[in-house]
Amino acid sequence: MGETKQKKHVYGLLGRNISYSLSPLMHNAAFGHFGISAEYRIFDIDQSLVIDFLNGISAGDISGMNVTVPYKVTACDFISGNKSNHVEELALRVGAINTIKVDAGCLEGFNTDGEGFLESLKEDLKLDYGDIAGRDILMLGSGGAARALSFQLLASDFRPAKIILYDTVPERADSLVSGLEADFGPGSAVSAGAREVHDAAKVCALIINATPLGTDENDPMPLDPAKVGSTSAALYDLVYARTTELQLEWKKKRLPVCGGLGMLVNQAALAFRIWNGEGYPRGEVMSAMRSALPEKMRERYGWNI
Repeated sequence: MGETKQKKHVYGLLGRNISYSLSPLMHNAAFGHFGISAEYRIFDIDQSLVIDFLNGISAGDISGMNVTVPYKVTACDFISGNKSNHVEELALRVGAINTIKVDAGCLEGFNTDGEGFLESLKEDLKLDYGDIAGRDILMLGSGGAARALSFQLLASDFRPAKIILYDTVPERADSLVSGLEADFGPGSAVSAGAREVHDAAKVCALIINATPLGTDENDPMPLDPAKVGSTSAALYDLVYARTTELQLEWKKKRLPVCGGLGMLVNQAALAFRIWNGEGYPRGEVMSAMRSALPEKMRERYGWNI
């Protein structure tokens, strides 16, 4: 009698216009490294079909899913709205998920963005708790990633004095401020207008670009370096596909700066362990994922594989 072929588990990334994603490279490399019978795919789904897609996950052959723009909030609302599902406390507080695990037909939602970011702060930007604690942070943007990072920072040993939020749509920043103050107290977060944002950049310890600005070389910079002038702030730019103009300006200032590739790998490794178990060492998972990335990217981050 011939051997029974092992079923291949399917994982993937849910989002829109995401053909550029490095997630398939990283996860498929990790599956191969550990000999796991699985494959990771892109699920580029139109807004009008995303609820039907989420409905089909639990009934289909998908074992786990990452979620990216613009569906992190939608996925959280969908999963938390069904009593048979479960969303971790942090993801509920953030109101956004980026990782789904399918367990016996039920969906479990997680958010690994914040923890992945904190690990990258230490590993790639070389910042420690003492560099941030008690000082201000400027957050550019107030979408799903900004929400996750803000909650994680305020709940961690990096605890800043306050997070200053700037968004071109002020109502979005104000909404996030309200959520943060409800959890962490009055003054833990404030919103800044277009006039105040550059003054904030001059005195804070860390600036985080949580907008997609810089992904395309024709994008405007989210901050005007000429208006910032002198600052000692480190810069963490979540854009990872290229060295942005904002990153180049910080390099000119000889200040700590990095893109978001480290966060991407860290949050992916956390998702991998949610799906497959903590018996897979984080460092080994990350090494396997990094090895699959383009050599120029690895060189840019100083990763010697």
